[in-house]
Amino acid sequence: IYALTEMLALSGSGHLAVVNKLFDLHLTQMHLMLKAICEFAAMTAIILAYRKDLAAMIRDTAMLTGFSRKPASKDDRFPEARLLFMLAMATIPLLFMVPFRKMYFSLWTSTTFVGAMFLLNGAVLFVAERMIPGKKGLGRMQITDALLIGICQAVAVIPGLSRLALTVTCAEAENFQKSYAIRFGMLMAIPALFGSRS
Repeated sequence: IYALTEMLALSGSGHLAVVNKLFDLHLTQMHLMLKAICEFAAMTAIILAYRKDLAAMIRDTAMLTGFSRKPASKDDRFPEARLLFMLAMATIPLLFMVPFRKMYFSLWTSTTFVGAMFLLNGAVLFVAERMIPGKKGLGRMQITDALLIGICQAVAVIPGLSRLALTVTCAEAENFQKSYAIRFGMLMAIPALFGSRS
């Protein structure tokens, strides 16, 4: 369930919390290990799906920093290096959630709270589907845009809220193209999933 919902605009942790309550799993070490395995599987799937984007980010960053043997032309604007920088900026708000991990796990025990968050997540998706398509792409993303999207990702650690739903909706609200919003949201999940396993 977790691996499936992580790739969709649903809450993997929320569904896992409901399953935990239904089957009275008590968040055992085995349960947490299963969650870590699912997160690793989801992260691996995203890396494989976006491997070309990741390779392009590494290539552009290497050219920009001078670590690449291939000389950069004067016309190079290094768009993928810019994408990597914006992803790093978007990850910063997530770091501020680390001290609240115990509080986050305590929310798992309340199915009423998780259910309310499911409804809120549904409302976010309802709004997202009715937004006018944006025009902005990577070249027009500012640090403030990345930080706002990152804040939405940080809020999405709450069980019942979807990381993808919140980040894509926020990006669309900032007038970004839906295709770019989804791409950015999925790439943001890689460091988030990696960090959640540590």
